Amino acid sequence: MRHEIETRDGQPDLAAVTVEKVAATLRTLVPEATSALVDFASGLARVTDVFAGDAAVDMADDTGPFDTETLGDADEILRKAVDVADCLNDLVKGWEHVPHERTPQLYRIAFPAAGQ
Repeated sequence: MRHEIETRDGQPDLAAVTVEKVAATLRTLVPEATSALVDFASGLARVTDVFAGDAAVDMADDTGPFDTETLGDADEILRKAVDVADCLNDLVKGWEHVPHERTPQLYRIAFPAAGQ
Protein backbone atom coordinates (compact mmCIF):
# COMPACT_ATOMS: atom_id res chain seq x y z
CA MET A 1 0.00 0.00 0.00
CA ARG A 2 1.52 3.34 -1.05
CA HIS A 3 -0.35 6.18 0.71
CA GLU A 4 2.16 8.73 -0.61
CA ILE A 5 0.31 9.68 -3.78
CA GLU A 6 0.94 13.38 -4.26
CA THR A 7 -0.55 16.19 -6.27
CA ARG A 8 1.48 18.63 -8.33
CA ASP A 9 2.00 20.87 -5.31
CA GLY A 10 3.52 17.98 -3.33
CA GLN A 11 0.50 17.43 -1.10
CA PRO A 12 -1.05 13.98 -0.72
CA ASP A 13 -3.99 13.38 -3.07
CA LEU A 14 -6.73 12.91 -0.48
CA ALA A 15 -9.13 11.15 -2.87
CA ALA A 16 -6.53 8.60 -4.02
CA VAL A 17 -5.16 7.93 -0.55
CA THR A 18 -8.69 7.46 0.79
CA VAL A 19 -9.50 4.93 -1.94
CA GLU A 20 -6.28 3.02 -1.21
CA LYS A 21 -7.02 2.89 2.51
CA VAL A 22 -10.63 1.79 2.03
CA ALA A 23 -9.53 -0.85 -0.50
CA ALA A 24 -6.86 -2.21 1.84
CA THR A 25 -9.35 -2.40 4.70
CA LEU A 26 -12.08 -4.18 2.72
CA ARG A 27 -9.61 -6.51 1.02
CA THR A 28 -8.57 -7.93 4.39
CA LEU A 29 -11.77 -9.99 4.20
CA VAL A 30 -12.49 -9.93 0.44
CA PRO A 31 -9.15 -9.85 -1.41
CA GLU A 32 -10.93 -9.86 -4.79
CA ALA A 33 -12.84 -6.61 -4.05
CA THR A 34 -12.51 -4.17 -6.96
CA SER A 35 -14.84 -1.29 -6.03
CA ALA A 36 -17.35 0.01 -3.54
CA LEU A 37 -20.34 2.32 -3.42
CA VAL A 38 -20.05 5.12 -0.88
CA ASP A 39 -23.02 7.18 0.32
CA PHE A 40 -22.46 10.66 1.71
CA ALA A 41 -26.11 11.78 1.82
CA SER A 42 -26.90 10.51 5.31
CA GLY A 43 -24.51 13.02 6.83
CA LEU A 44 -22.10 10.19 7.57
CA ALA A 45 -19.95 8.66 4.88
CA ARG A 46 -20.53 4.93 4.63
CA VAL A 47 -19.82 1.99 2.37
CA THR A 48 -23.13 0.63 1.10
CA ASP A 49 -21.95 -2.04 -1.37
CA VAL A 50 -18.75 -3.81 -2.33
CA PHE A 51 -18.05 -5.44 -5.69
CA ALA A 52 -15.69 -8.11 -6.95
CA GLY A 53 -15.65 -7.35 -10.65
CA ASP A 54 -19.30 -7.05 -11.69
CA ALA A 55 -20.59 -9.21 -8.83
CA ALA A 56 -21.92 -7.63 -5.65
CA VAL A 57 -20.45 -9.02 -2.45
CA ASP A 58 -23.00 -10.17 0.13
CA MET A 59 -23.13 -7.41 2.77
CA ALA A 60 -25.51 -9.18 5.18
CA ASP A 61 -24.22 -9.53 8.74
CA ASP A 62 -25.09 -13.19 9.06
CA THR A 63 -24.14 -14.50 5.60
CA GLY A 64 -21.61 -12.11 4.08
CA PRO A 65 -17.84 -12.04 4.59
CA PHE A 66 -17.76 -8.60 6.22
CA ASP A 67 -17.98 -8.01 9.93
CA THR A 68 -19.18 -4.83 11.58
CA GLU A 69 -15.66 -3.84 12.61
CA THR A 70 -14.20 -3.99 9.10
CA LEU A 71 -17.05 -2.01 7.58
CA GLY A 72 -16.84 0.43 10.48
CA ASP A 73 -13.11 0.88 9.86
CA ALA A 74 -13.76 1.65 6.17
CA ASP A 75 -16.51 4.09 7.12
CA GLU A 76 -14.19 5.81 9.61
CA ILE A 77 -11.53 6.27 6.90
CA LEU A 78 -14.18 7.96 4.75
CA ARG A 79 -15.40 10.16 7.62
CA LYS A 80 -11.88 11.31 8.44
CA ALA A 81 -11.31 12.17 4.78
CA VAL A 82 -14.51 14.22 4.75
CA ASP A 83 -13.28 16.08 7.83
CA VAL A 84 -9.93 16.86 6.16
CA ALA A 85 -11.34 17.83 2.75
CA ASP A 86 -12.06 21.50 2.12
CA CYS A 87 -15.37 20.38 0.63
CA LEU A 88 -16.94 17.11 -0.47
CA ASN A 89 -16.28 17.94 -4.13
CA ASP A 90 -12.53 17.97 -3.41
CA LEU A 91 -12.73 14.49 -1.94
CA VAL A 92 -14.87 12.87 -4.64
CA LYS A 93 -13.04 14.28 -7.67
CA GLY A 94 -12.41 11.41 -10.02
CA TRP A 95 -14.95 9.18 -8.32
CA GLU A 96 -17.92 8.02 -10.39
CA HIS A 97 -21.19 9.65 -9.33
CA VAL A 98 -23.97 7.06 -9.37
CA PRO A 99 -27.43 8.53 -9.92
CA HIS A 100 -29.84 7.05 -7.40
CA GLU A 101 -33.43 7.90 -6.56
CA ARG A 102 -32.94 7.74 -2.78
CA THR A 103 -29.55 9.39 -2.37
CA PRO A 104 -28.07 12.22 -4.40
CA GLN A 105 -24.53 11.64 -3.11
CA LEU A 106 -23.68 8.07 -4.06
CA TYR A 107 -20.26 7.41 -5.58
CA ARG A 108 -18.43 4.35 -6.89
CA ILE A 109 -14.78 4.16 -5.94
CA ALA A 110 -12.64 1.87 -8.06
CA PHE A 111 -9.81 0.21 -6.17
CA PRO A 112 -6.28 0.09 -7.52
CA ALA A 113 -5.20 -3.30 -8.82
CA ALA A 114 -4.31 -5.66 -5.99
CA GLY A 115 -0.63 -5.59 -5.12
CA GLN A 116 -0.02 -2.01 -6.24
